[in-house]
Amino acid sequence: MTKIPGFMERRRYFRIEDRVRLRLSLLTAEECQERLRVIRSPSPLTSALMPLRQRLSQTLKTLVVETPEIAEGMKLLDEKIEILAHWLDGGQDISEAPLRSVSLSANGLACDVVEPFATQSHLEIRLAFLPSLRLIRTLARVVVCDPLPAHAKGYRLHMVFLELGEADREFLIRHVLHRQGEWLRSQPQEA
Repeated sequence: MTKIPGFMERRRYFRIEDRVRLRLSLLTAEECQERLRVIRSPSPLTSALMPLRQRLSQTLKTLVVETPEIAEGMKLLDEKIEILAHWLDGGQDISEAPLRSVSLSANGLACDVVEPFATQSHLEIRLAFLPSLRLIRTLARVVVCDPLPAHAKGYRLHMVFLELGEADREFLIRHVLHRQGEWLRSQPQEA
């Protein structure tokens, strides 16, 4: 691998191109702190589901060994419940958000926008993944927002996630790996 003098690779995770429903909202410093507080404290629905998820996790450890098919079915049902819980906790309006192309990793995302955002500004991000419409609501800091080439109007916005729950980060990592696998399988095999 060729090293470029002065260049430092900042990416900690793989990055993919994807299409998601995306809503961005600019926040003041005070709004950012308030949203952080809300994101860090689980909703009543999430709090009610946590002990059930822990009990299910223990049961799944046994079932994976004894009856892996049933364990897989239970995992899928748990994922469905998780998706519904996210939607009930405020994700309904994301279904109307525009479908946008993004460059995505477990650490942040980049997308094209019409209006520029100042470097270091804070955004609330709501994104829903297709086809499941799994919702992630988080905060991000703008790393850079560069003008697109002259023939394309707008800006390329690069953000890093500030606060991402463990379950959301795990989902993102699984999603990125799944999409990478799809892409690798679609590439022609070399002899």
